[in-house]
This record gives sequence, C-alpha cells and structure tokens, in this order.
Amino acid sequence: MRLRQIELFRLVVRQGTLTAAADALSITQPAASKLLAQLESHVGLELFERTKRRLILTREGEVFAAEVERTWESIQRLRRTAVDIRQLKFGRLNIAAMPSVAGSFLPPIVTNFSARKKNVSISVHARTSERIHEWAIGGQIDIGFTHSRAIHPLVSSELLVRIPEVCIMPTNHRLAHRETIRPADFQDEEFVRIGDIGDITEADQVFIDAQIPRKLNLETPMAFVACDLVANGAGLSLVDQLTAASYGRPGLVFRPFVPTLYSEIWCIRPKMLRPSGIADEFLRAVHDCISHVIQR
Repeated sequence: MRLRQIELFRLVVRQGTLTAAADALSITQPAASKLLAQLESHVGLELFERTKRRLILTREGEVFAAEVERTWESIQRLRRTAVDIRQLKFGRLNIAAMPSVAGSFLPPIVTNFSARKKNVSISVHARTSERIHEWAIGGQIDIGFTHSRAIHPLVSSELLVRIPEVCIMPTNHRLAHRETIRPADFQDEEFVRIGDIGDITEADQVFIDAQIPRKLNLETPMAFVACDLVANGAGLSLVDQLTAASYGRPGLVFRPFVPTLYSEIWCIRPKMLRPSGIADEFLRAVHDCISHVIQR
C-alpha cells in the first residue's frame, strides 16, 4: 500500500464520489480510479459498491475505513512532529552552568527561549565547573558553561567570552564617584570574597602583590550572591562585568578595576552526542545576550 492510495480512499469515503476525491488531490479521475483499483488489488478486498453516482462502502470497506481513520491521525501526528523538529519546536535540552552563570544572565535567556519553544523541555543545573566537565564526558548534558576549558578527547570546548572584572559597591559608597578603582582603594575595606576556601584566586594575588589588606569577613562561591551582599551594605567585591550588568536590583553600582582582571566563560559540549539544532539555536541566543550586556 502507498500513502497516496490511502489518502485517496479516505477522501472518497468523505466526499462520496471519485470525482470530488480526485479534485481534492488535484489529479485526474482516471488516475484516481487507477489508484483505488490498485489499493483494492493490494488488500484483496472489494472496498466499494459502484453505483452510477456514488461509491458506497462495503461491509469490509467500513471496517477498513475505520482503521484508516485511526492510522491517519498517527500519520498527521508524524507530519506535525516533523514540522516541529524542522522549526526547532520540539526536543529536550539539558544545560549545566556554574553558579555565576546560572544565577545571573542565563535565567532570562532560558525563559525567553522556552517561551518561543513551547514543546522543548529544558533542564538547567547549577554545578561546579569540575562536575560539569564530568557530565559532559559522560554525555549527560547538551551544553555546559564553565570557568575553564575541558581537556578531554570526548568534550569540545569553545571560549565564549573573556569578561573584565569590575568593582561593585553600594550606590552611596564613598568610592562610587570614582571612574576606576585600584587595589589601594580597598585598604581596610570590608570585602566580599568570591571563591572556595583555601584557593588563591587571581584577585587575591593582586592584593597580595600590592600588600593591601582587606577585611575578609564574608565569602561566597557565587558572584550573584556577592552582588546581593554588597547591595545590602556588606562592603566591596570584584565580580565579572556580565554578572554586575545583569544584576537588576537597586542599590548596586560597578566601576572598572585596574589592573584589569578577566573571567572566562567556556561552552563545553559532549562529542558523543550529535549536535542538535535546538542546542545550536540556544547558543546563538547566549552569544546575543553576552554581546548586548557587555556593550551596555
């Protein structure tokens, strides 16, 4: 059986005449008659009783027609699914991001993307860069956002952006009028440190080299939490400009920090998974957002 024969049979049942069914398919009546005869020959059944004006279903034809309708709905679902896939409306997207990304610019991108792709199921996980590397190696995610590239043959890495670090402070802070902030300006200031206990970050090394003491009473691994703490008067901090610019609540300003420090965001993807159009489109949205925020 060919799909065209089934389609013609269904139209004959609905339209009642071969002429009307042929017109609906934009084919000639002789061509339609041939298709119908081929279908009956293939199934070995007489599906219609021929009268002068109409084709009337036989008992066998009625049973066959009922099954055709059920099958036709499945065929239409297949067609709709194919269209959705072509238009990137259907699928699943597993994303993992380090906290500084998952808690800053990523949520608006995911929200907007999900609103446009109603049939795409999206999962977002906030994890450390090390854990995201492990997931990418195991093919457990489609996209990962980390601070460092993945050195592994099963994972591809792309540097998305190098973001300058900026000094964040409350809007009423004494340094808010400065155009740039330098290590000496942090002398004896309350400082919200971003990093893990025991690690010496690049920012830490700058203050060590400059011999500038800071009051390190607060510490967090998440840049967005540091923004909240600073906005509430906890002191100063250094965060990447992307996080600072994405912080949409009042009470916080940021200024360039000299010497310039950079925070890198890498996109990693498992090579064992075939790249999907959905993931590619999502990454384009990420690139657009980063360009927009950095240029503000």
